[in-house]
Amino acid sequence: MKAVSVALLFLFALFALSTKPELTTARYVYDTQGNPLVNGSSYYASLYIPNGGPVKPAQVGNDTEAISVVLGSWGNPTWPVKFIVQGNETRITTNSSLDIEFLTAPANVTSTQWSVGPDYLVRIDSEDQALNGTFKITNSTDDTARYGVKYQIEFLQEGGFTMPLYYQSVSGYKQLFAAFGARILPFVFYPADQESSGMSAI
Repeated sequence: MKAVSVALLFLFALFALSTKPELTTARYVYDTQGNPLVNGSSYYASLYIPNGGPVKPAQVGNDTEAISVVLGSWGNPTWPVKFIVQGNETRITTNSSLDIEFLTAPANVTSTQWSVGPDYLVRIDSEDQALNGTFKITNSTDDTARYGVKYQIEFLQEGGFTMPLYYQSVSGYKQLFAAFGARILPFVFYPADQESSGMSAI
């Protein structure tokens, strides 16, 4: 009888462990100065490659206005973004659900909030056609970088997949889109008040 009780206790413990929710340790997301990203503050989201630059809005393909989010280059004008946490956090972590928006709007564009459409392209001023979901910043598989840790930006579709952002070449632009199983597109985040000179020399 004692042996049966021990066996039952063991099976119960095994079941409890197998059904325990997986805990993910959240880590702060850092800018190139080594400081955690602050909810609502402004940054340049720059691709971490030689001569890489910050994202910006552009008129691409069949766009009637500059609403596509593309990979840009350093120069005037530059387009800072701000990350807005959907919650009470003051610091942004790798578990934060985010809205992303540009600080200023291009001509004839009313909303600068990023969204992902049914074609999985990343655009602004297109919330009425957007898929439900949020953005998230996670560590790149390669954590080392001269200017801090590299990150990837992901789109979490509601009830669907987590899709990293990648780009396609259209009309001379590198247009961002969300794709399941896409290659890593490494980003770093410069404080928007930091001078851009020399940033591209990675």
